[in-house]
Amino acid sequence: MKTNDDQNTLGIDRTGAMLLHYAAIIEFAEDAIISKTLGGIITSWNPAAERIFGYAADEIVGRSILVLFPPEKRNEEYEILGRIANGQRIEHQEAVRVRKDGRLIDVSLTISPIKDTSGKIVGASKIARDITDEKKVRMALREALTRFKATMDDMIEGCQIVGHNLKVLYSNDAAGRVLGRSPGVFFGMTIREVYSELPGTDLIDTVERCLRDRLPLRTRVGKMDDAGEYVWLNVNVEPVPDGALVLWIGEQ
Repeated sequence: MKTNDDQNTLGIDRTGAMLLHYAAIIEFAEDAIISKTLGGIITSWNPAAERIFGYAADEIVGRSILVLFPPEKRNEEYEILGRIANGQRIEHQEAVRVRKDGRLIDVSLTISPIKDTSGKIVGASKIARDITDEKKVRMALREALTRFKATMDDMIEGCQIVGHNLKVLYSNDAAGRVLGRSPGVFFGMTIREVYSELPGTDLIDTVERCLRDRLPLRTRVGKMDDAGEYVWLNVNVEPVPDGALVLWIGEQ
């Protein structure tokens, strides 16, 4: 049987192994992991923090975390420290911080209280991820989508983007006008739901063949216009990346 000394030694060994494990996680993490006191003084700084913010651990540990804040944003830290002191956790908060070289970067922050053995909150741990490039991409995508929508909505020809499940992902204003329906009604509908009631069409078969063979095809659908006369609409079906299709719809 194990003696108390053996059990204590085993417990110490396990604790030591666990601490080494956690230290390795912090050491090799891609995100900055920083700890600070409730007064905002930095107490630890991992290698990723050095890469992201430009400061070596030995030149920033012991300094105020405010060195990373733009002057006009320093009130944010007092709010953060107040929330942490009340036991709150802050998750995925986006913020602007300053690197050692003065460059502003966008970061995503998760901040948690640090407690001592008695359960008293004595500081905070912060995980920071550099999202500067990610935000640039998001902004570029938003701008591109805005330009795309403005361009598509000004077209005379109807346009619908259809996913691999044959559901409508986008429909411009002209598609609603040509088909005689509100453009917003198409979103989430399947091609069968949109076109099955239109007479004299093989559009559904054409769309399925285009989806399978990834080749552009052409068909037409019939509809009754406002005067009660039967008219034909030309539909060009084209494959695009990610398994989607584009339907171009216009009157003959």
